[in-house]
Amino acid sequence: MKLTNYIHELLLSNETLIIPGLGAFISTYKPAEISGNEIKPPSKKISFTGLFKNNDGVLVTAIARRAKISQPNALKRIERERENILYQLDKGEKVTFENVGVLFYNEKNEIQFTPFSEDNLLLDSFGLETITLEDTVEKTIETETAEVLTETVEPITEVEEEVKIVSSEESVEK
Repeated sequence: MKLTNYIHELLLSNETLIIPGLGAFISTYKPAEISGNEIKPPSKKISFTGLFKNNDGVLVTAIARRAKISQPNALKRIERERENILYQLDKGEKVTFENVGVLFYNEKNEIQFTPFSEDNLLLDSFGLETITLEDTVEKTIETETAEVLTETVEPITEVEEEVKIVSSEESVEK
């Protein structure tokens, strides 16, 4: 069982995901932002806290359904994974949760989390990318220039003929 796959998938549709006995991943909505010359789409900011350790059933239920096992058996699998994670952390290793981030101990022996910033877990922003304003302005100018260059210009000779005709008529009337 690969716990990290479940974590990533469940964070897409849940604001909080508790690993019983370890802690909780918490996702917070982050609105779109303009930073320098970039516009970044809305996203979720992922953090981790060791304050929530009680089983809320979300992870257990997801694993039980997918693996087609009972919830008590799913909880046992999670507990084995949790013990493995804590063992790796105790050895001073970092534990990577694919597409989510990295857990590690700080100098005070507290679990810390560094999220992967390149993955946007907000489903409403699926497919949206950061855009650079310079690129947008350049593309707009290129498009407008191309439009101007492709416009056809009417010949001026017709207008000149009308002016000549009007001029000769005026002289006849005088």
